[in-house]
Amino acid sequence: MKMRSLLFFLAMIVSVGVFSQQLIPINAVINNDLNNSTKNKTMTCGIDTNGYLMSKVTGLSALSINNATSAQAFCQYFDAPQNLTVSGADFYAWSSSLPTVPVTVNLYYANPLDSTPTGSVLATVVVNVDSTFGAGTLSVLKKSAVFPTPVTVNAPYVIEITNYSANALSFVGSSYAAADGQGEWLCSLDLFGTWLRSYNVNVGGTPYNADFIVEPYITYDFTAGYDEPTVFSCYDNTDNIQFSEKHPLIENRMYSVAAFIGSPDLSYTWDFGDGSLTETSDTVQHTYSSFGTYTVIHTDTLFGFTSTCVDTTSIIITLDTLMADFSYMAIGGLSVNFTDLSVTNSTTGVISWFWDFGDGNTSAQQNPTHNYAVNGTYTVCLIASNTCEADTTCSSVTVSCLAPNAAFSDSTNNLTVSFTDLST
Repeated sequence: MKMRSLLFFLAMIVSVGVFSQQLIPINAVINNDLNNSTKNKTMTCGIDTNGYLMSKVTGLSALSINNATSAQAFCQYFDAPQNLTVSGADFYAWSSSLPTVPVTVNLYYANPLDSTPTGSVLATVVVNVDSTFGAGTLSVLKKSAVFPTPVTVNAPYVIEITNYSANALSFVGSSYAAADGQGEWLCSLDLFGTWLRSYNVNVGGTPYNADFIVEPYITYDFTAGYDEPTVFSCYDNTDNIQFSEKHPLIENRMYSVAAFIGSPDLSYTWDFGDGSLTETSDTVQHTYSSFGTYTVIHTDTLFGFTSTCVDTTSIIITLDTLMADFSYMAIGGLSVNFTDLSVTNSTTGVISWFWDFGDGNTSAQQNPTHNYAVNGTYTVCLIASNTCEADTTCSSVTVSCLAPNAAFSDSTNNLTVSFTDLST
C-alpha cells in the first residue's frame, strides 16, 4: 500500500513538472499597426517608450496567462546602462473569458543571477484587461499601466504582469515559431510559484525563444561627454590627438536604434574647430596644422525608438611650444645679472619664472640679479611657464672676485710696496 502511494506521488510530481513547463498558445491573428518605423518620433528628450522588443518582431503570437492551465505571471528584462526613471509600461492583451479581468503590473529589480524579479516591489498598479479584440489590431489591444509614482532605477529591472486567477487572458508576444527572441531569453515565467527562464519553458515542445511585448515608459538624463582627452590639454602641432566617447545609452541596443542595427558610430560627431571636415565615429584622431587654441564641438545623438535626443559639449585644445632659455653677465664682484630669453607661441606669453641659482637661493623675477657669497662654478636652472606647460633649462655659471695680497716694506728714504696675486 505504501509502495502504491509512493508511486502515485512520484507520478504526480512528474506530470506536474512536465505540465508546468508548457504554455498555452492562442489561435489568433495579430495585426501590427504600431510598427516602430511608422511611429511619430520627437526631437526632444521627453518620455521615451522603449520599443526594443517590438523592433525585433517578425511576427506576433498570443499566449494564455492564468493560474489554472498556464503560467500565472511573466516578466520582461530590461538593461539600465545608467539611471533611468520608469513611470509605467504598455502591453497588449485581451480577455477571452470575462468582460474585464484585473491584472497587476509590477516593477522589480532583476536578479543578477537569473534576471527574474528580486527584492521588494518598486512600483505597482492594477490594470483592467477588457475583452475587446478588434480583429487583433495592436492599437486596440494596447493597455497602459501608469505607476502612481515614477521610480528611478540604477540597475537592470523587470516589468512583471500577473494573473493569479483561472480567468483566461491572452497576452501578445513576438513569434516563438520564428525565434524572435533572438536567443536573448529576456522573458521569464512564473509556473505554479516557480520562476523559470523562457529557455526552460516551451510552447508545444518549442522553447519560448520570444518576448512578450512590453514597452516601459522611461526618462533619463542624456548628456554628451568625452572619454579622451580626459582633461583639457595642451599639445604640440605635431601631435595626433585622439578624441573618443562611448555613451552608455548610445551603446545599448535596448535604447539606441543605431546600436540595434550595429552602427552606434552614427551617433557621435566631432567638429575640430579648425575648418576641417566634421567626422562621425566614437573614436577619431586629428592633427592640427598650426599653433593656437581650438574649440572642439562634440555632439551626441541618441536615436531612440520613439524619440531622438541631442546634446553637445565642447573641449578646449591648445597647441603651443615653449623653450626656456637665458643669458647672464657678471657685473662686478660676485654679482651676476640673469636675462630671460624664453620663447613661446602662447598668446599670453611666458607668465612665470623660477630661478635656482645653484647655491640654495631662488627667485621668481623674470630678470633677476644674484649675489654669490664665494667664488665658484654653479649650475643655474630656469623653469619658464605659460598657461599651457613648463620648460626647464640649466647652465653652468662661474663667478670669481680678484683679491690681491699686499706686502709693505720700509727703508730710510723710500717706501717699497709689492703685490702678490693670491686669487684662485
